[in-house]
Amino acid sequence: MNRTLLDEPDPHGESPAVDQEQSLLLTPGHPAVLQTRPGDPGCRVVVLGVKPGEFLMVKTPPSVLAKNGLAEGQPVRLCLENEGVVCQCEATVLSALRQPLPVLFLGWPVSFQARALRRHPRVKCLIPAQVEIAGARFAAHVRDVSLGGCRVTADLSLAPRAGELKPGDLCEVRLVMNGPGMDRLAGQVCARTLTGGELSMGLAFPPGDLTRARVERFVERLLAVEELRRRTAPGGNGNGRGPQARPMPESVLADATACVHDARKIELKALSALDIQFTGSHLYEQSLILGVDGAEALIAEMPVACGLKSCPKPGMGLRGRFQEHGSYYGFMTFVTKFVTKPRPLVFLAYPKKIETLMRRKHPRVECQIPTSVANEHFRAQGFVVDVSAGGCRVLANLEAGEPIVNVMTGDMVELSLPLGGPVCETLRAKVKSFQFAGGPVTLGLVFMPERAQAPRLDGFVARMEAASR
Repeated sequence: MNRTLLDEPDPHGESPAVDQEQSLLLTPGHPAVLQTRPGDPGCRVVVLGVKPGEFLMVKTPPSVLAKNGLAEGQPVRLCLENEGVVCQCEATVLSALRQPLPVLFLGWPVSFQARALRRHPRVKCLIPAQVEIAGARFAAHVRDVSLGGCRVTADLSLAPRAGELKPGDLCEVRLVMNGPGMDRLAGQVCARTLTGGELSMGLAFPPGDLTRARVERFVERLLAVEELRRRTAPGGNGNGRGPQARPMPESVLADATACVHDARKIELKALSALDIQFTGSHLYEQSLILGVDGAEALIAEMPVACGLKSCPKPGMGLRGRFQEHGSYYGFMTFVTKFVTKPRPLVFLAYPKKIETLMRRKHPRVECQIPTSVANEHFRAQGFVVDVSAGGCRVLANLEAGEPIVNVMTGDMVELSLPLGGPVCETLRAKVKSFQFAGGPVTLGLVFMPERAQAPRLDGFVARMEAASR
């Protein structure tokens, strides 16, 4: 095999430790390079999906399968770079498929190497902020942060002066890092891009500045909160495979035709639960989406309950449905291929339309906003991990010895949020739900704003929704 970046010495010395599964980052649609033999310069492939611990799927150019004649058991090397990490794994060919699309099934990697290209790995987030430069101030959002800097985005329609920033400018970012107060981070613009009316700029924290010391603890907390958020998400099972499908009453699904969307505008994610009903069956069976090919095809597990007595034939119709973020989704499609190796899988044409039933009045926006929550019995620090116009979800009791030990539905609390001014505001909220997770507490809160706060709260949520798109 050819020499790769992983064979070169690390310019920064020892690379940060990288978790194997996170480093693979085999997200559908991500490009990679496949080398099939020593000296092979490699060919460009696209990751379709993965069955953790068993196999992974890549889409190859049609000529690769015809030219190389890849045989079962043949060793190959897959190289990719994603999120600042370059990865290289050795695997063996399990099987290949030419129709309905050229797919190569590879066994789970037998060896793996990864190296972070960045000295300071980034943590993704969505935190409202304010940027000050040359006496001007405008609203923005921090989208990722590391010990070396952060990335900030701003809507030019709301902040026209933001477009005047250029590399080398010094500025100050005000955001909540350890609620309820606002912290100031000094940075220098090192990159900027303008896309569709949005400014995205990279800020570098000056070496030796006290900013880095404050950010270090903040990054650690963000990582801990994100891991806890995944484990405590409603309907989540903490294993990275998405929520288990819940029973969906037919009386509820009958109203799903109230809203129909172009399927390309709704993301179907790999490793998400999917219920499918083949034509001629009156039952929905549980399956799992394993791969997604852009807006062309879906690859799903064949439901175990169906068995192999009646294999689905190309052209057979089916209904699919899934639940995500409090909404039901349903679609109709048809089978394009059924295979039994490396395991029973059904290939589906990507749906053209998806019917949606919104269970929540207000859609949620995932975020990571430091906050404080308090009433007459306790005061604790935490993070708002999703927010909507109607309320939010808070993770609190994150540190050992914090005071929330007894909370009940209906309790009133005070929550600090940066609604857009120079300081955080205190917002009243009612506890709608709560969950103890071995120390940390998850609180579902309903906002009870004062009349004067309501417009500022609506504007805050609207900006969060726009920034999350």
